[in-house]
Amino acid sequence: MSIRSCLHCLKFLGTGTGIMELNPKIYKLESGRFQVSYHNPVSRKRIRKKFQSLAEAEGFNEDLVIKFTFQTANYSSADSVHIWLKRYLALSPNAFITRQGKPFYESFLKSFGHISALSVTETHLIQWLKDFQVERSYSVKTMPNIKSAINQFFQFIVDSKALAVNPMVKVAKLEGLPSKSRVVLTQVELSELLNKVKATSPDLIYPVIFLMAHTGARLGEILNLKWNNVHFEFSAIQLLWTKNGEDRLIQISDEVLSFLKSRPQINDNVVLSQYQKPWTHSIYRKQFNKFRHKIGFHKYWCNHVLRHTYATNYLLAGGDMLQLQKILGHKSLEMTVDLYGQIEARDVQDISPYDF
Repeated sequence: MSIRSCLHCLKFLGTGTGIMELNPKIYKLESGRFQVSYHNPVSRKRIRKKFQSLAEAEGFNEDLVIKFTFQTANYSSADSVHIWLKRYLALSPNAFITRQGKPFYESFLKSFGHISALSVTETHLIQWLKDFQVERSYSVKTMPNIKSAINQFFQFIVDSKALAVNPMVKVAKLEGLPSKSRVVLTQVELSELLNKVKATSPDLIYPVIFLMAHTGARLGEILNLKWNNVHFEFSAIQLLWTKNGEDRLIQISDEVLSFLKSRPQINDNVVLSQYQKPWTHSIYRKQFNKFRHKIGFHKYWCNHVLRHTYATNYLLAGGDMLQLQKILGHKSLEMTVDLYGQIEARDVQDISPYDF
């Protein structure tokens, strides 16, 4: 089907407005290649794709027209949230909602996936946001990202003419939801947890948990740790591809040094999954979730709890806030103080900087 005949069909169906928003155009570049330029009606961004031949460019252009117009012909507010989410991600695979993680999808779909988009109310969303925040121990600063992602999703449904009002409009303006106290393990609890993990999964989960617990590093930093970034000669490890985009070198304790020396170097990565392959985030999280329920520890914990526990116990033992910022890899000292500055002087057990 040609673009011209496709447009004719759209006018007949009364859905030609989608093509106007898309506004696809083909340009011939000085290099001889052809560029398709169009406006993504979901992300509101101008997208450009290059092709070797005009035929390839035209074929891509026709696919765009069908994708963004014919698919919308049968959209309805009676369709379930699950169906709407599939459409949204198909049209905008890099949408902000894709960065919220698997727990978000599972919880959101469990609560809303089976009901129609029209049935989702402001009250439902507020209650779900509160429950989800408590469940995940998210801070007030994290929740605006969650709310923004959901808001963009429902705005897509509104833009598709299936809803008259975005149910997140009022919810998105909430200043903050009550946060749950951050989970921190005592030294006794951490020691007990490490023993349980070691007894249950000594070769797979334990190395990851042990290194996070003793360094305060993030999960991704440990999963990506390679042997050539372990410096045995001066007891340090170099963490690459960190969250703030900067590598950092941190000193390690004698316990961590001994642990690393005892590990066989059979792969570039320090910690390995089954079949001696590097962990991926998705595989590790899947295995970890099964494992956490299996050991039945008496207190809620997750991978990030180990980082909070390290930071809190470091300060309780008399550690310096500025040094902690460097260890954790925070962009600014203010971020570290905001997260862990609630510790008071009377809580510190070893406040003297001297050992004589």
